[in-house]
Amino acid sequence: MHGRIANDGTKLYIRTNEDAPQYKIVTLDLADDKRERTIVIPEDTEANLEYILSVNDGTFAVVYKRNVSPLYSFCHLALNCARLSRL
Repeated sequence: MHGRIANDGTKLYIRTNEDAPQYKIVTLDLADDKRERTIVIPEDTEANLEYILSVNDGTFAVVYKRNVSPLYSFCHLALNCARLSRL
């Protein structure tokens, strides 16, 4: 399952469960002939990535669900989204 979140020019940000049952965020540059995907936010194996919203240039609000409890985070692309700041 795939869902487009946002785009930055030809670069798409996509939520996918391909090889990630709890979901991850990848980019796909349509200008790249190879169409290789790059992981922006890796899968959290202990929480399901429920929702993501582009809130500012390079910033995403991320909602995970762990044991039916929501976990809210921000992802700043310039600061490496692999380390999410939890609220």
